[in-house]
Amino acid sequence: MKTAAAVFFSLIFFCLCRGNPAGKEVVEYRALVVADKAGVEHFGGEEEYKKKLGILFDNINAFWNKGSDKFEYEFKFVPVFGGTYGGSSAGQENRYRKDFDLSKADFLLVLDHMKDHGDEGEAYYCGEDSNGIAAAVIRFGTDEPKDCFSDESYRSIAHEFGHYRLVTDLYASGVYAKNNPVNGEDFSPAPCIMLSASHYDKWCAYAAAIISHVAKSKVPHHDFPKLFQTMFPKYLAIHVTRGGKPVEGAKVSLYGVRGAKFDVVAPAYRVYETGKDGRVLIGDAKEIYCNPPQPNCPEDLPWGRWFNFLVEAEYNGEKAYGWMPEYEVQMPFFDGKDIYETTISL
Repeated sequence: MKTAAAVFFSLIFFCLCRGNPAGKEVVEYRALVVADKAGVEHFGGEEEYKKKLGILFDNINAFWNKGSDKFEYEFKFVPVFGGTYGGSSAGQENRYRKDFDLSKADFLLVLDHMKDHGDEGEAYYCGEDSNGIAAAVIRFGTDEPKDCFSDESYRSIAHEFGHYRLVTDLYASGVYAKNNPVNGEDFSPAPCIMLSASHYDKWCAYAAAIISHVAKSKVPHHDFPKLFQTMFPKYLAIHVTRGGKPVEGAKVSLYGVRGAKFDVVAPAYRVYETGKDGRVLIGDAKEIYCNPPQPNCPEDLPWGRWFNFLVEAEYNGEKAYGWMPEYEVQMPFFDGKDIYETTISL
């Protein structure tokens, strides 16, 4: 029979964990939400709109947390209604950033429910200013007010919140076969909410690792200003084997993939030769990806970096291929390693 004290503490534990069965620590991020006046009025005015925001954020939170079983925390995005704006939604993020109060919110969300100005075409994006304040902008671009509270719009908003948490777009590493002049193969990035929130409901290992790494930061762009660059290992090791044995003297070519261009650029950006151990060891991977010098670097290189490499190994006329997308190359960072290794088998 339970004592009164045991019952008392059981009730306390139940209350603390209610809504969070796993008993994980809850980390909150406050979003200052501003919305177009026409949209707010359409949905019943400010008080009714706040209630609908609560529903929207409940959906975002459920989708976000169910996306990975690797999270150490329970994440909770909380809406803080910041009022309405008139006129076009274009540039509103810059207006609200000027007087952003970090004591009241951690990042900004601009919602535009309908296209009632010429420059309000459909757009979903998230960026930060020089102070690290992130702003997610959702312009639905519909002629009638978009009811994002009763459909699956929360998935796309969760994707943009992923950028607030420092995760990049995985789709930018992709390649269409028709745009690959080297071996005619496509490259499909890892299934992930950051690849396509409308198609996937899970965070890939890379996204989950970053979200967990910066979990305690409310303004991660400020607290981790160089995180993306520091996640690259010091070394890239490419092993070439045949029948499980190392191949000496194999030619290894790296063909760059441009971000969101979905293509492979030829000729090869760099060419190496394996040593006696059948390996090519490349120092400072960050420079190879993020600060690619000439030669063979195209003038049109989005964001000034390579997002992926097609690796070609050739020996005695025999060729084999592999890929090195940035999100795979950066994974050793989370294990405290300074080298990424991959094997191409002839």
